[in-house]
This record gives sequence, C-alpha cells and structure tokens, in this order.
Amino acid sequence: MDDLVLRADRAGVCQLTLNRPDKLNALNVDLFKALEAHVADLEAAPVGVVLLRGAGRCFSAGHDLGDIAAGEKLPRPNCQSHVIERLADLPLPVVSAVHGHCYTGALELALAGDIILAAEQPNSAIPTQMGLDAGVGPQPAAAAPGGNLPRHAR
Repeated sequence: MDDLVLRADRAGVCQLTLNRPDKLNALNVDLFKALEAHVADLEAAPVGVVLLRGAGRCFSAGHDLGDIAAGEKLPRPNCQSHVIERLADLPLPVVSAVHGHCYTGALELALAGDIILAAEQPNSAIPTQMGLDAGVGPQPAAAAPGGNLPRHAR
C-alpha cells in the first residue's frame, strides 16, 4: 500500500504522486488510505506547497470500477470524501497537476487543489448524464468566488 502514493520533498515542495500507472492511477480504497496518511503527515508537519500529480500517462481515470464490481469495502462511510476534504483544508497551497484523463472522483480530487495546472489536452468529466452525482469532494467550495484562497507558501 505504501507505494500507491509516492512522496518526494525538495526545497519546500512536497510532491505526492498517484502511483498506479498500470491502472491509469484509478482510485481505490488502498490509494485513498495511502493519500490520507500523507495528508495527516502534512497536517502535523507542513511544508511550503503540495504538488499532487499522477504517474504515467494521466492524472487518474477516476474510481477503479473493478474494485466496485468486486464489492470494495470502505473503512468508514464517505471515506473518499473525507480524504479529499482534508487535502482541500490543508493550511498551505495545494497544486493539482493534471495531464491526460481526469474523470469523476479524480476530477473531484484535483479540485481539492487551490490551483489546477492542466496539460494542453486534458480529458476531464463528471458523467452526470449517466445518473451519477458529483458530490464526493469539495467542488462547491472550489467553485465559489475566492474558493479556498488565499494560501501562503512557507
């Protein structure tokens, strides 16, 4: 589980990398547990800025549908939402670097950032036409005037 989200610190920047490139960084319970552990560390010992990115060809293709089909068990209700909101509530700037696919829950995870740096051709969507409802993460706050800003780099 430890290698599902890689952490590299350099010159006040903490880079968190979603690390399931073979699955297009699809989000599953173990990845969220690993991300939450890193967020907890950042709450206890903040750095200057957090950079959230995906390994390989994309940021993230969204929730791992194979895990859903296999009957994934959440450690607590709304665990993904809780982790995304903790990331959004960090008292330091969070930058989401989005390239390639960024669908559903991955888009909500990216929206936890104060700033989104998008590649020239990112692919992002929340499929509301399929009857799926966004609402896992903090997108209403991010969309509000001023969002979660300002944040100050240390």
